Amino acid sequence: LSDPSLKDVASQLWRELSEGRPLHEALSQRPDLFPQVVVRMIEAGEATGKLAPIMENVVEYLDEREAIRSRVLGGLAYPCFIVSMAVGVAAFLIGFLLPRIQKMLDGLGSEPNFFMRALLGSSDLAITTGPFALIGIIVGIIALFQWRRTDTGRKHTDAFLLKIPLVGSIISASIYFQLSSLLATLVQSGINMTETLRLSERTLQNTAVANRFHTVRTEVNEGAGISTAFRRNDMFNALSLDILSIGENTGNLVNGLSEVNKSYRRELDSSLKLMTTLITSGAMAAAFTVVAFVALGMVTSIMQVSSSMSL
Repeated sequence: LSDPSLKDVASQLWRELSEGRPLHEALSQRPDLFPQVVVRMIEAGEATGKLAPIMENVVEYLDEREAIRSRVLGGLAYPCFIVSMAVGVAAFLIGFLLPRIQKMLDGLGSEPNFFMRALLGSSDLAITTGPFALIGIIVGIIALFQWRRTDTGRKHTDAFLLKIPLVGSIISASIYFQLSSLLATLVQSGINMTETLRLSERTLQNTAVANRFHTVRTEVNEGAGISTAFRRNDMFNALSLDILSIGENTGNLVNGLSEVNKSYRRELDSSLKLMTTLITSGAMAAAFTVVAFVALGMVTSIMQVSSSMSL
């Protein structure tokens, strides 16, 4: 390896392995590179002696995650650019041209019109209360993150995130997409259902979903069917549950989980596309409104100055 960062990672993994640690424990030392779902999949591969096929699934999973991340960032880049340009233009007009037009109006003894008064009021409000509002927002965000670190805060915020329109559907689709992929990989590798559910539960980061999955695991260990347990605990959508039920009854659970995974991949793609479309449209509408309002105020003020000078 010639890349210094990759060389450092490989050296660290080699040291961990040479000291007798299993591969999944060595990977867990770098959570910034290897998420829990990857670590648990590698752990399952080591336990069953089928590490190579599971590592192929890990690579596929990481590629899909990076593709989704790239689509999200690509979709947000354009609206962020539009908003930045609109803010820059508005700041230039308000901070540079507006004071000069105001001086001209004052020199001519002309009263500012409605748009000019609104712009001046907004400018004064932003200057006087803007810093305090910004400080309040920063303090609120820090307090929210601190509260989220507690068990109660984590529980409430995780449940709240799932209820937010569109955002909740994206989070749920992402969770079930990863979960169905992991379940299919582990079952296909010959791991028994008890161990499969135990390893899968440890990858769930959302506590609301993890609590329901823990109940599923308990019911399956007590003899319930996996599709029945998922249905009782409101996990997966109705179509996915039907697919799992068919796969379970026909002895082809792996194929059923794979179909569920594809279904949630399509749902995730659709939700992400809708989110980026809404954000882009909203950003463009907001930018157009701000620039149009500022431009209208400037033009009407210039016309007012021209009228005063002609009189």
